[in-house]
Amino acid sequence: MTIKQLEARLDMTRANIRFYEAEGLLHPVRLPNGYRDYSEQDCDTLKKIKLLRQLRIPVDEIRALQNGECALGDALQRRVDELAREQSDLQQASALCRAVLSDGATWQSLDADRYLSGAAALAPGRSLDVGLSRDVPRACPHPWRRFLARGLDFSLCALVWQAALILIFRVNPALRSPLGQLFDSFAALLLQLFVEPLFLRLWGFTPGKFLFGLRVTDRGRKLSYFDALCRTGSVLASGEGLLIPIYSLVRNYKCYKQCKAGVILPWEEDFEYELTDTAPWRIPSFAAACLCAFGLLFTLIRLGQLPLHRGALTAADFAENVNDYADYLGAQLVLVLDAGGRWQERPGSSVFHTGALESYPDFTLTEAGGELTGVSFTVRRYDEPLITPVYINIMQLAALSYVCAQPGIGVFSDIPQTLTERIAADPFSSFCFEMAGVELRCDVQFSGYMPRLDPEQAFLWAEEEQSGQTFCLTFSMTKTG
Repeated sequence: MTIKQLEARLDMTRANIRFYEAEGLLHPVRLPNGYRDYSEQDCDTLKKIKLLRQLRIPVDEIRALQNGECALGDALQRRVDELAREQSDLQQASALCRAVLSDGATWQSLDADRYLSGAAALAPGRSLDVGLSRDVPRACPHPWRRFLARGLDFSLCALVWQAALILIFRVNPALRSPLGQLFDSFAALLLQLFVEPLFLRLWGFTPGKFLFGLRVTDRGRKLSYFDALCRTGSVLASGEGLLIPIYSLVRNYKCYKQCKAGVILPWEEDFEYELTDTAPWRIPSFAAACLCAFGLLFTLIRLGQLPLHRGALTAADFAENVNDYADYLGAQLVLVLDAGGRWQERPGSSVFHTGALESYPDFTLTEAGGELTGVSFTVRRYDEPLITPVYINIMQLAALSYVCAQPGIGVFSDIPQTLTERIAADPFSSFCFEMAGVELRCDVQFSGYMPRLDPEQAFLWAEEEQSGQTFCLTFSMTKTG
């Protein structure tokens, strides 16, 4: 049946039916035309809801009854006990009102102590606090919504910090040590500490709270930045345990139990934390936001794999690209490349690396009109007992720094991975291929050596009882366009 027919049968408003459906108490079938089709079971459920709501049984308790989490008899008995207490309180309040009326008291002459003493005499051992019991901040007993909202906010702050690491500080997240990852978590937490209060000050909610229909106010007004800062600090310290391992889990569990029981948490005592609605679109929106966050993180990681300088490179740009790639990819080069293509000691280094200058081949850089058009280097070895392919890293760094800087290489291009794989495929064989308008050529010649190639190790060793071994490798990159 349609919602209009349901309204007529039950004498309920459309808003009532939509509310109970949003609360998950009704489950109509969605027709191909988009309309809802309510069953007789839905109609029967609404009748039960209508009866129980007339008895003032809360919606949450009705949901628990429907899910079999409590018995109807227990719920009704609790309601009978509550009504008895309310009836007694109302009788006492009525008697007290008549006493004040008969005395003709005004606001100025009202002797509160006298009447409070009279109320205590009417109900020894009880306090007539019907009004006072309601004059407290309302709890927001939705722990999972609150936890997921806060988790999304933290993830967004972590994403901003990751962007700073990758794009500004040029730190590769994949190479972070456990201690570095813990530092990143604290940095994101510190960012959240100062950013979240700004959102609460301007709008009363954060991105996560908005998606779950949560709002924080100061008696209907937006919080000041200082108040919001104090509140966020209390949440992160008492609720999240400052992300300290184990302790954070304990704090989250305790806050979950308190929130589920309707207890007002410490940071809620001075402010109102409310759930505006539970519209069905909020959960899919949260899932979509999580997917977008993961997509942005993936994009940042791919962006970090592109060269520092792109487009028409100068020799200095190329050298900076090589040095940046070496640090970002963890190549651990002990030297740096200068604008002339020569390897130098790192500035400020007090350690001289013996033999490093010989093992790193200098580059020959060719420029035309201020633009770098060719890059090459040559490695020659004579009468050495063992040749290891240490130059592979140099070739890969050079190729990434030059080829990936060419126009048309996008964030999601697979060229960086393809380049490194093709160069390292066979470290003692020649190759020639073109990619992104650049021809890459490697000519390898050796004599007197025996190659050993396997996934774990690759090297050339000198044949026994022979001399005069030679090894020569020439690598070049030339712009073809």
